[in-house]
Amino acid sequence: MKEIVDVIHIVKRSHERLANYKILENNLKSLSANYKVHATIEDAISFAKSLDSDCVITGSFYIMSEARYNLGIEKKKFRRFLNGYCF
Repeated sequence: MKEIVDVIHIVKRSHERLANYKILENNLKSLSANYKVHATIEDAISFAKSLDSDCVITGSFYIMSEARYNLGIEKKKFRRFLNGYCF
């Protein structure tokens, strides 16, 4: 993995359908991978942009919608979810 990936960005999210970021973090530690944990998708994208390298974003439709918004691809603001309810 080290030959392919410079850094892996993890975003702290709390939703019952998402993987716990601590599990991902522990798995990456065990692989001695270079990673960084971010509080928001916006923070992760800003940091990744500052590295001036290619970036691959993966995740659910909710994460992708938020990522597209932060990248300027999607003009419409994503819906916010709180405890499984859409507002």
